[in-house]
Amino acid sequence: MLADYYKVPFPRSINPKIQPCIIHGHYLCSPFMKNVYVIVRDGRDVMVSAYYHLLFPNDKNSTFQLKKFRKSLSFSNYDNIYKNLPIFIEYMFEDFKKKWFGYNWKTFIESWLGKKNASFIYYENLLNDPLNEMEKAIYKIDKKIPDKKRLKLIINKYSFENQAKRMRGHEKMNSFLRKGVAGDWKSKFSKDAKYVFYKYAGETLITLG
Repeated sequence: MLADYYKVPFPRSINPKIQPCIIHGHYLCSPFMKNVYVIVRDGRDVMVSAYYHLLFPNDKNSTFQLKKFRKSLSFSNYDNIYKNLPIFIEYMFEDFKKKWFGYNWKTFIESWLGKKNASFIYYENLLNDPLNEMEKAIYKIDKKIPDKKRLKLIINKYSFENQAKRMRGHEKMNSFLRKGVAGDWKSKFSKDAKYVFYKYAGETLITLG
């Protein structure tokens, strides 16, 4: 949506040419970055989303990736997310950090908290009031009122319904755009899962509100 609004390229997961563009990635804060938009999502929903993305086939992951993570997390029944989540959450905050990215959800969020060169965009707000959330984010960087009419068209173009070709909340397991809702963790987190998440990132969640 931002790339469309600014009329610049959007090179996802590749090195861009030397030109203005929106670079997508999971970067920790750097003083050399400018005009940064940080997409923030409830960490509990991130855990549920990651569980399905890493352990089940979809149109964005590979067979190699799937086998790799299933080998790391050899559950007897992968469909039983309610039982498996406590172990998976611990894996995401401990082993996943060490083996793959070098950081986790908590580290990523705290890297950007309070930084003047970044504008936070809340995933939950994008679902509930995308126009207001986008207007605030663009104004923080540009210091001028966005073109609301054009922004509405862009938001509609990239809505879950138009991208996934189905209503939000209608789950499709083999799609990267699985469900498109906030609060999915509430039906997936056991008491043990809540405890494990709180142990690792409860204070960060509270700080975010």
